[in-house]
Amino acid sequence: MANPIILLHGYSDKGQSWQPWRARLLAQDPERRVLVCTYQSLVNEVSIKDIAEAFDRALTTRGGLNPDEPFDAIVHSTGMLVLRAWLATDPARVKRLKHLVALAPATYGSPLAKKGRSWLGAIFKGNRHLAYPVGTPFANLHVAYAHKFGLDIQTFGDSNGVIDL
Repeated sequence: MANPIILLHGYSDKGQSWQPWRARLLAQDPERRVLVCTYQSLVNEVSIKDIAEAFDRALTTRGGLNPDEPFDAIVHSTGMLVLRAWLATDPARVKRLKHLVALAPATYGSPLAKKGRSWLGAIFKGNRHLAYPVGTPFANLHVAYAHKFGLDIQTFGDSNGVIDL
């Protein structure tokens, strides 16, 4: 049986942006567990470490995974920092993560997340790729990558089209 897939969003996003991915993955394999994790990222009192520990509890309580059950993960942006903090807390956890796909990961930190400790982070998101017209959502790139992976999704987050790769 295939490993469950955990979908983990990035900064100032919500788990609902993963729903098209989840639907497509389930359409390809209805027996596979595909779990969308969500967390509040615009709360000053909550750290990445706090979110990582909540993620660990959610794997069991909400995801129904056994404490040592392996899984695959697809993360976006700050979701990578959450996963990294989760892995760093207990070296034995590394054995559970079998496959990882990271979309625009904030592997070495996120300047935007640091700005998020102020009101500026609540309104400034970036969402632009410099090679495309101003206003083109960065999420359009994620839709294009999804197509490259064979996922037939039309939207992701605030996408309004597909970037030609």
